[in-house]
Amino acid sequence: MTRRLTRRRLACIALALPALVVARLRVALTPQRKLAAILSTPRMQARTHRPPPSEAWLRDLAWAIAGLSARLPFRTDCLVRVLAAELILIRRAPFEIHLQAGHRDDGFLAHAWLTCCGVEISGGAVDGLHRLDRPA
Repeated sequence: MTRRLTRRRLACIALALPALVVARLRVALTPQRKLAAILSTPRMQARTHRPPPSEAWLRDLAWAIAGLSARLPFRTDCLVRVLAAELILIRRAPFEIHLQAGHRDDGFLAHAWLTCCGVEISGGAVDGLHRLDRPA
């Protein structure tokens, strides 16, 4: 994969940076019960009639979210990255939020990630955790 900073990647950075800031604030200010409801609601349908973005654009968006998450001066755990990706994609393409949970040596662990058109946007599955099904 190229390391060049293309116009498309710059555009993805411009989308991802404010989305990560808003998502971090959302996690900090929203009650946990409401966040749980947001995550448990299926979001497969995009609120648009536009064609879905290209796989290359989605991969660049994933690159921007991961790169910025590692460099921002605040915590951007999996939930923040999922909510940031949701903010960006909600009017662009159908996506799905995936949830996992389980016990490890250091206690209970939960994980979330988002996929869009078969591309993992905000990370992926964690080994040793069980996938959670959404309520019917």
